[in-house]
Amino acid sequence: MEQKEAQKDLKRLEWLLKKQISKVDYIDPSYGDLTKLNTERTILDSVGPKILKELASEFLDLLETSGAVYERNGNYAMGIFSSKWCRFLDTASRNLCNTSSNQKALECGEWHCHESCWLSSKLSMEQNREIDIVCHGGIHLFAIPIKVGDRVIGSINFGYGDPPKDPKTLKKIAENYNVDVEKLKKIANLYENRPKYMIEIAKKRIRSVARTIEYLIERKEAESSLKFEKQFIDKVLNTSKDTIFVFEPNNERAVRWNNSFSYISGYTNQEIATLKAPKSYYNENDLRRAKDAIRMVLDGEETTIELSLITKNGQFIPFEYSLGVFRNDEGTPLIVSVGRNVSKRKTILKKLKSSEKQYRQLVDLANSIVVRLDKDKKIAFINKFGEEFFEYSMEELLNKPVIGTIVPKKELSGRDLEELVKTIFESPENYIQIENENITKSGKRVWVSWANKALKDDKGNFQGLLSTGIDITKRKEAENLIKESERKYREAFNKSNFYKDLIAHDVNNVFQAIQSSVDIYKIFQNLPEKEHSLNETFSTIIKQLNRGTKIVLNIIKLSEIENGKIQTKPMRVIFSLNKLIEQAFKSFDKKDVDISIKAEKMDYYVQANELLYDLIENLIKNAIENNESEKKTI
Repeated sequence: MEQKEAQKDLKRLEWLLKKQISKVDYIDPSYGDLTKLNTERTILDSVGPKILKELASEFLDLLETSGAVYERNGNYAMGIFSSKWCRFLDTASRNLCNTSSNQKALECGEWHCHESCWLSSKLSMEQNREIDIVCHGGIHLFAIPIKVGDRVIGSINFGYGDPPKDPKTLKKIAENYNVDVEKLKKIANLYENRPKYMIEIAKKRIRSVARTIEYLIERKEAESSLKFEKQFIDKVLNTSKDTIFVFEPNNERAVRWNNSFSYISGYTNQEIATLKAPKSYYNENDLRRAKDAIRMVLDGEETTIELSLITKNGQFIPFEYSLGVFRNDEGTPLIVSVGRNVSKRKTILKKLKSSEKQYRQLVDLANSIVVRLDKDKKIAFINKFGEEFFEYSMEELLNKPVIGTIVPKKELSGRDLEELVKTIFESPENYIQIENENITKSGKRVWVSWANKALKDDKGNFQGLLSTGIDITKRKEAENLIKESERKYREAFNKSNFYKDLIAHDVNNVFQAIQSSVDIYKIFQNLPEKEHSLNETFSTIIKQLNRGTKIVLNIIKLSEIENGKIQTKPMRVIFSLNKLIEQAFKSFDKKDVDISIKAEKMDYYVQANELLYDLIENLIKNAIENNESEKKTI
């Protein structure tokens, strides 16, 4: 019995004693090429269908079963059915789909061979490991993921093992695939057995094939990346209007340049490749300066330099170059120069300088002050007239705050000019015209009428203030003189009114007293017994005449005071008071008048003149005469 079994096993392996194993028979299936449905194409395009089949032959030549390569989305990059068993079942299960569309067939779920094959690869990608499962057709499927770096981009698998021989299994497969069981049994017996060691060799080979595919994809991606980088760099270089020129300073060899350089220089690419760089493009003076700049760049510094490029036809074009350095794989330094044509800028600057010169001449000729303040309230410009007016030079005022130089913090009147300037900068539209006090270097206060205009950039942002000023100091002085004259006139007018009222009052008192005395005289003039009363009446008239004379003298004194002819001096008040009280007692009946002085101290001095006596006398007299009490207390 054992001998029979051994002979049976030897018979199964007889084919291995052949001189060579037959090559895989690549037969396109009747339903067509499934790789045409591939939309992912990472593996298919990176490796190619021919190489994929050649790589698959490394393990399929040993096993003579089936193999497939899937993209990460399940699209076929390769599919081979080399054994009759696999081809027969694959065709049978495809027929179960009842559709001519391969895409619909792949999605229908009845294509058993596809479902098993894709399941093994899908699991290997999802779990990122090798997978070994039994397929619907009864053999094993071994699948491993294909990775690039950390990315799983697909899977490769093959079928291995003998087709089932037992009737029960064959019957079940025949029913699932809707094929004749006898025919299936016959095909199963045709497959030549592979020993275990051969299957292990095949597994090693498929692993090697997976790594090869990974390497080819990585290389393809690197090539694509390099190609893209080259296209990108070429596009950037050649769409730039600036010239880009790379050269090796040690051997004066041009390494790379863009279209702008060849177009502007007038040289062809072949000529540029043979010309020495940079000496072929600049004069001796520029080359000396360029040499110093290159030395700086080689020492690790970045720099810019302005040189004139000499074109093929001898034209000199000014360029501003930015220089940098990098080293190639051999460590050789390469100088990168990016040049910008500054011809237009130079022409514009020249025109601007000329225009600025003319503008300055006009501004300096103007008989007014022109000041420009930046947004920090610092002086950015002042014209010649302004320099002379404020007694400063431009250098003394440039970038200095306007407050504390030509504008004091406060006017002599007390107005806060620092706050005013701040307010003007916050809302310049409200201060288009303004007058304020200014100050010169020597400290002289001057008045200026300013016309202000806000300066703004292209975006409307406030950048400062342009102010034009006219000296109005003389006008202000004239206005002040007029105001002072008006003040004095009003004071004189008020005083004249006061004097008029005062004189009218005192003169009326004198005339009333005289009139009363005249009336008394008329009554008593023919009565001898009233002679005494007549004498008193004449005495009263004489006193009133003296008082009138005194009033006139006092008016004269007041006018002299106004004219500054009478000066004040310290006078002792108590002396005048005592004298005038004593005189009041004589003029009036002492028993009817009571005068007393109430004060913290008796020795007061005041700054006054001779009229103090008259003032106190007038106050006492009026107090007595206008007091209706029987006993006049003062």
